[in-house]
Amino acid sequence: MDSLTELAIPLQLAVAVNQGQALDARDANSISRFQRVAQVIVQWVQSRPADLPDDLSLVSQAGPVINHARAEEFIVGLNGFQPDMRTATPNLQSLATALDVVSAQTPRLGMKRVVLFITPQMQDPNLAASLEPLIQRAIQGNIRIFVWYVDANTTFTNTSAAIFNNLAIQTGGSMFQYSGVERFPDPEAYFSGLRRIYLLSYTSRLTSSGEHALAVQANLPTLGAVMSAEQRFTLDVQPPNPFLVAPALQITRQAPADDPFNTEMLLPETLEMEIIVEFPDGHPRALTRTTLYVDGAIADENTSEPFDKFTWDLTAYSISGEHQVVVEAVDVLGLSKTSMPIPVTVTVIKPPSGLAAFLAKYRTPITFGSIILAGLVLFFILISGRVRLPTLRRVREERRAQNDPLTQPIPVVVEESIAAPEAKKKTSKRRTPQRKQEQTQSPGWMRRLPSSASTRTGSLPPSRPFPSLKKKSSSAPTRCNAPSSSTTLRSRRCMRASGRRTTAATCFWIITPSAGRGSTTSRCSGTAIVWRTGIW
Repeated sequence: MDSLTELAIPLQLAVAVNQGQALDARDANSISRFQRVAQVIVQWVQSRPADLPDDLSLVSQAGPVINHARAEEFIVGLNGFQPDMRTATPNLQSLATALDVVSAQTPRLGMKRVVLFITPQMQDPNLAASLEPLIQRAIQGNIRIFVWYVDANTTFTNTSAAIFNNLAIQTGGSMFQYSGVERFPDPEAYFSGLRRIYLLSYTSRLTSSGEHALAVQANLPTLGAVMSAEQRFTLDVQPPNPFLVAPALQITRQAPADDPFNTEMLLPETLEMEIIVEFPDGHPRALTRTTLYVDGAIADENTSEPFDKFTWDLTAYSISGEHQVVVEAVDVLGLSKTSMPIPVTVTVIKPPSGLAAFLAKYRTPITFGSIILAGLVLFFILISGRVRLPTLRRVREERRAQNDPLTQPIPVVVEESIAAPEAKKKTSKRRTPQRKQEQTQSPGWMRRLPSSASTRTGSLPPSRPFPSLKKKSSSAPTRCNAPSSSTTLRSRRCMRASGRRTTAATCFWIITPSAGRGSTTSRCSGTAIVWRTGIW
């Protein structure tokens, strides 16, 4: 037994009046016996508390007079009930009608059923036999019958009185005899024990369906152990039925949206799942365990509240596939049941890998690093100034200049000073082959024109190395004035073919060999190469 609670409840009472001449006998104040009985009942009804309203009815041989009324209505009806008692013949019709009234559904669960039977003596030889079915009906309906035997005191010991006393005892009631001078008992003394019920609750241990028996044993201080009658009932017992609420049939795991190249983390990592457990037998019971199975293995388990929540760990799933999800519920009776398997597809989208993924993943550091590196390079160039890195275009231009006859470097012939004509004659034979060889190795050779002083002395100034030759791009060639003895070579001015003068520049003449051997005659071959600020 889990709990026992005492409750106060109202009463369902039917007053059955068996009309007869003995009820109309009057005292010295001309008050009949029935009127005295009615006064006692009215006083009892008026004393009842309003929070426990009894269900009251009044019946006679003719049928119900007041049916399932409250106290106020019952009092009005009883005071107005004045049948002709002298002409009436007593019978059991009013008792049978009262049993019908109180056998109906009570307005409140647990209300006790009571019949107050007011009757005179009955001289029917078959009275006991006629009462037997009524007694059995009252016992089966748990209806208690209290008898007020109203007649002359000389009838208190006859057979009729004994039969009515037996009726009260067998149904759990009692009998009071009234001749006109006895003091009436308080009706509440009869009914007070019926206004208390006990609400008993217990946890059933039945685990199988079928017919079962139930009995209650109470240990009372005066009576000892009292056993109730056995009650048989049919019970349907079924295990709990769990099922998932809106399960996710498709789960996609991929890298976080803010870090799509993260190979260490795939989302979601967990999935929250909820279940509902219903009891098909209509008897909800507590649960002791709920379990989540994925592909036959335990994914999560609850052994305490809440039993309807699961967390599925998805971190172990790195390959796409289909999985079977099942839930199981176990109640306090040990009954368990699993749900139907639900297929759930887990799709794993792995982030890209390789160089492109690396560059995309670290694009921000690479960008900032490139900007910093470019800034450092630019800063180094600005600081050094003179550092010029060779480019592919510059290398191609230098190679083209080496192959171009106009811009390729020309060897400079260095000759010794002519001391005397005799020496010139002696050495001309020795140097002629060499000069001839040098002249044949290149299309031309270069000689710095002598100044007037050197011309008079017959000696040439020493040759100087020239910078790299670069052909100056020009739409028209530059024409050089013929050299004169009045000016030096560095002060010559060159004229373009259009006749406009250019800025002062040094003209160097390309000397071509003349027809005569050893001739020092020089002339402009048509195009002079102008040296400006060190660039040809």
